[in-house]
Amino acid sequence: MGTDRERFREHGERRLDFIDEVLVECPRCQECAVHRPVGPVEDRPGAMIFAPRRLVCSSCGYTKDWAERSLVGLSSTEPFDDYFALPIWLQERCGGEVIWAYNERHLSFLESYLGARLRERSADPEHGWSNRSMASRLPAWMKKASARDDVVRALSKMRAKLRRTQ
Repeated sequence: MGTDRERFREHGERRLDFIDEVLVECPRCQECAVHRPVGPVEDRPGAMIFAPRRLVCSSCGYTKDWAERSLVGLSSTEPFDDYFALPIWLQERCGGEVIWAYNERHLSFLESYLGARLRERSADPEHGWSNRSMASRLPAWMKKASARDDVVRALSKMRAKLRRTQ
């Protein structure tokens, strides 16, 4: 991903690249729960999306399985997960909007990308230029230089919440 706080070089990361682990609010105790694919996931494009998943809360022991062939809302930009429709654990209000991350890797990506003063893109070697990358799909308000300080502050609050959870 990024090399320092000044420069970020995008490598075509997609939102789906971060759904291997999703931190959500437990519906029973409102603490941090996590869902992951259950069992091995086929090594083919898109296999992770429809892999059966298990939600587990280590605080209260709540569990729930998901094995459908359709998603709740993969195209959603709201801070709810795509499988169980639960609130994303890592979310923060920022300038009248909400910024959120699925997990620590997703948060690290956002910190690197949104905190950088210079953001570089490169064409995908197989497909050329594409609008499918997560960075290209982030809302414009989030990418504005004038919002950078507020966005970085919100991401720092999310990082602190993650540390308290671990």
